[in-house]
Amino acid sequence: MPALRCSPFSPINEYRSILSWKSLMQTRGPLFEPLQLPCGLTLNNRIAKSAMSDSLGDGTGHPTAAQMRLYQRWAAGGLAISIIGEVQLSSGYAENPGNLVLNDASNLELFRTLARHGSDNGTRLWLQLGHAGALAYAPTSKPKGPTAFDLQGLTTIFAAEYPTRNNREALEFMF
Repeated sequence: MPALRCSPFSPINEYRSILSWKSLMQTRGPLFEPLQLPCGLTLNNRIAKSAMSDSLGDGTGHPTAAQMRLYQRWAAGGLAISIIGEVQLSSGYAENPGNLVLNDASNLELFRTLARHGSDNGTRLWLQLGHAGALAYAPTSKPKGPTAFDLQGLTTIFAAEYPTRNNREALEFMF
């Protein structure tokens, strides 16, 4: 089986591909028509990249150059919405070490740069806020959940802490 090869990045080829995508968008049906949301925001088309945990953060919760390039390329492709998945508000409950963490300790300039790159070409860059809870990555987080659950193998794998029914203070403190 021959090795899969990608052509080297070329700004000219990238520009040509964007132009052909834009002409395709102008000649195709409803998928490529603008969409007005109930909040009044109008999207360029109806194409979205759903939230996924890309795990490209730097390990301290900040965006990396690789993540910025990825979202910039997706935006260049003509997306209306690109959703960054699993953005945590607390580093203690991250789903994995590459999650972004947006809180008072964050370097906001890195997040602004990511927002600029991910918003190219009129793309709306949205965040999916996450709290992995009981499924937080145990080696680097403190897995905790609102209730005990018994899914075969998960409680031993993640070693999560759970508040009891009679321990409401623990629940309020954790969340």
